[in-house]
Amino acid sequence: EAQRLIAEGALEQLHGFTPKELSQLAWAQGKTRAQHAGLLRALGRHALAELPAFEPREASALAWGLATSQVHDPELLLALGEEASARRREFPLREMANLLWAFAKGRVNPLAFSRVVSREVASERKLLKAQDACNLAWAMATLGIEDPVLFRTIAYFTLDRLEDFTPQGLSSLAWAFASMGIRELELLHGIGRASLARLGAFAPQGHSNLAWAFATLTASEPELVRAHA
Repeated sequence: EAQRLIAEGALEQLHGFTPKELSQLAWAQGKTRAQHAGLLRALGRHALAELPAFEPREASALAWGLATSQVHDPELLLALGEEASARRREFPLREMANLLWAFAKGRVNPLAFSRVVSREVASERKLLKAQDACNLAWAMATLGIEDPVLFRTIAYFTLDRLEDFTPQGLSSLAWAFASMGIRELELLHGIGRASLARLGAFAPQGHSNLAWAFATLTASEPELVRAHA
C-alpha cells in the first residue's frame, strides 16, 4: 500500500522531476514487485523529452528500470540508442552494455546501436569488465544479431580474465556462443576448466546452460558435460 501511494504521488509531480530523479524512479520501480504501470508509462514519456540532459549512468539506469519492469517502449529505447551513439565518447562501455541488455530484455532490435557498441568494444577492450562481456554476449544472442568481430573480442577478453567471471557469467557466455553457433573452442575449453573448478557454485540453470552449450557445439569436453548433467 505504501509503495502504491508513493508511486501515485510521484505520478502527480512527474513534470517537475530532473533526469536524475526520473532514472532513480525507474530503477526503484525495477527493483520493486509492486510496480505502477501508469507511472512507468508516464515516466517513459517524460524521459523521452529530456534525453539529451541524461548523464550516461542515468540513461542506463532508466533503461534497466523500464526493461526490468517489462515496459515495452521501443520508441524510448531506440531514442536512448541514438543518444548514446551520438555521445559515444561520453558513454563508458559499461553503460553501453547495459543499454544493449535493456534492448534485448525489451525484445527491441537496435542494429545500428549494436554496431556502434561493437566498434567501441573493439577499440576499448582493455576497459571492458566481466559483467559487461556477459551482458553484451547475452544481448546479442538473445536478439540474434550476428557480429563475429564482437564475439571474437569477447572471447579473447574472457580467456584473459576467466577468474573474474562468476559461475552465472560463465554459463551465460557459453549459452550465448552456443545460441549463435559460434565454435570458439579455446574459449569453451577455458570455460570448461574454470567451471569444473567451481562446480558447487553453479545454480541448476547454470549446469543446464553449460551442458547444453557444450553438447550443441560438440566440444570435446565429455567430463564437463557429465559434470553438469
